[in-house]
Amino acid sequence: MLGQNAQEDVRLIELFISKGLRDDSRSAGRPRTVSSGLPTPLNSPIFPGR
Repeated sequence: MLGQNAQEDVRLIELFISKGLRDDSRSAGRPRTVSSGLPTPLNSPIFPGR
């Protein structure tokens, strides 16, 4: 089992990887609806479960 300091280190590393190494400044904008008129999920995976 990890100690308190190790758990905090893991949390900080995960935060750095998820926020610090991702560049969303050039990501393509997603449309709010598709041609069928259905809404697109803006904050979830395109293909859930994959």
